[in-house]
Amino acid sequence: MYVFARKMFYLVAALVAVTSSWLSAATAQELGFKCGATIESNLAASTEKREITSTSFVQFHDTKFDITLGTVGDCAVVLFTAETACKGTSTNDTCYIRALDNGVPMHPGPNGAVLDSESQRPSAHALAWVTRGPLSGTHHFTIEVPVGKIGTTFVIDNWTIHVQLFS
Repeated sequence: MYVFARKMFYLVAALVAVTSSWLSAATAQELGFKCGATIESNLAASTEKREITSTSFVQFHDTKFDITLGTVGDCAVVLFTAETACKGTSTNDTCYIRALDNGVPMHPGPNGAVLDSESQRPSAHALAWVTRGPLSGTHHFTIEVPVGKIGTTFVIDNWTIHVQLFS
């Protein structure tokens, strides 16, 4: 029992140390959103394998979920999940992704976020974006991707996009 308790103590201590350093680094960019009930939820999915080699943002998928609200919405959340690989000839291959709401980059930012890096074998990845309201009218959501440098290939397979609108 003593050995188990000691191992648990070290595990908890390590988690606290990692979490504390992560929280202090993330505090400057942390945003909080309180959204209401779900107004509408839409999904798109595909098993079609795509390979992207462009170093500029290119459209990966246009969700075609035009959401026309009868009431004012507070938040829109786009969740993208996929099996991806980011491979190339160098050791620091990086592949990015961003979501747009009516052509405007959603949070976490206009430059996109790293979805995958230096992986020769496919593995599961996910990222979510949020737009804060009030939102009304029609909203059109788009996913865009580039690679970090020439010679890198971003392989995306078995993906799902979930667009959810909250009151």
